[in-house]
Amino acid sequence: MLRTRRWLPTPRASGGWRGQRQQLLDAVPGRHPGDLRATPVGGGDHRAGSRLPGGSRGRLLGEPGADREELAGGPALRPPARRGPTRGALRGLEARGGAGAGLARRVSLLNIAHRGASRDAPENTLEAFRLAVAQRADMIETDLHLTRDHAIALHHDPVLDGVKIGSLTLEDLRERAPTIPTLKDALDQLGHQIPFNLELKQPKDGQYEGLEAHVLEEVRTRGLIHGTLFSSFDHPILARLRELDPEAHIGLLVSGRARDDIEARAQRVGAEAVHLPLSLATPERIHPLQKSGFRVHVFTVDNPEDQRRLIDWNVDGLFTNTPAQLHALLGEVPGA
Repeated sequence: MLRTRRWLPTPRASGGWRGQRQQLLDAVPGRHPGDLRATPVGGGDHRAGSRLPGGSRGRLLGEPGADREELAGGPALRPPARRGPTRGALRGLEARGGAGAGLARRVSLLNIAHRGASRDAPENTLEAFRLAVAQRADMIETDLHLTRDHAIALHHDPVLDGVKIGSLTLEDLRERAPTIPTLKDALDQLGHQIPFNLELKQPKDGQYEGLEAHVLEEVRTRGLIHGTLFSSFDHPILARLRELDPEAHIGLLVSGRARDDIEARAQRVGAEAVHLPLSLATPERIHPLQKSGFRVHVFTVDNPEDQRRLIDWNVDGLFTNTPAQLHALLGEVPGA
């Protein structure tokens, strides 16, 4: 039987949104415990958030084996365990009632920079990633493609100037688009400052065979496996990734057309989070997924009214091109 597999810290353990941000940053190897800032930035309140009980440095995705009983048979696919507040904690919140019942979850929402701070800098560039850190994002989302010589390029579309990225070597790519970074570039320069959500792309022709293995190698080499969330619209690639590393942390990306069986799909690939498009983000979808133990992140949300509504619905994270705006909005939440 599975016990709780903690991914992101629960609200009561985290000390609210500031505490969750602290645990996110403490999870990144090489950082000094308690340093709330991802990089030195001018102004603002940089007080450290809460620590985990017992003085532990909060690893972003939990200690392997610490929160879960291992199943016999190795890395077989399995449904995620329930996460989040305990039943007793929920009963306590319900007893207090009203706004307080939602506050603990609300202030633990993740501010995920979609392709970096992409409203203010070219998307999926080191410039956009650095700016996301400065704008107080909690995580950076980026898109991965595999070149012909197995370099991992960060770019949204599979085609560059009419040519498939998968048909180019890294040298070819550099000549055509010098600002496109590789995963190695991003992790070497920023992987020890902020967690990443890596979205693995997969063309219909299957040109990126082995992408998941190459990505895992880059992440493991730098000791970042417990500070990384892997996601994809290609659900078989997530299943293969889970088989390659049962400790990998997986988010199921859901397209706007996939209205049914979302929970079953997430269970099949061993996901711990479900990433819903804004068009499908309703309380009727969000809350049952959370009750089943999944964290729900919504993409891509830039309108302040949409952000406020989703905060009120207690989602666990928002992908946004405007992390500074969302950071300011979260600062308005009482207790954050």
